[in-house]
Amino acid sequence: MRLAAAASSYFGSVFAVGFILGIVRTIVLEPIVGALVSVIIEMPIILLASWFLANWVVQYFRIVSRRHALLVGLCAVFLLWLAELALALTMGATFDEWAHGLMIPPGLLGVAGQVVFAMLPVLVVTRRMLADEGSTREN
Repeated sequence: MRLAAAASSYFGSVFAVGFILGIVRTIVLEPIVGALVSVIIEMPIILLASWFLANWVVQYFRIVSRRHALLVGLCAVFLLWLAELALALTMGATFDEWAHGLMIPPGLLGVAGQVVFAMLPVLVVTRRMLADEGSTREN
């Protein structure tokens, strides 16, 4: 139950940030610089937010193993994909249109960012394990 809550929290918080950034990207940036460049501009911002949120989730839900962190990340990215599909369908796109959007350069870059998003909890736990190992050696 704790891992499901962690995954839901991670997904929900990053989705909220991404939703706001996505609005800004599509309304403000895309008309000026195009779809690919706007995704390139947005990606570091959303990944930085994801890093902070992954740290919070790992600490708050006391995720200490890489296996559990991987489960959190995989479940969160699955929820993200479901939410993005639901949002696209709600806005009138078909499943095929949504899937096609993932196969063009801006979509492929977005998927790559989502893979990083899924792995961030593992990186956070690994970083903490290495820090704990280093502090144990010093003592």
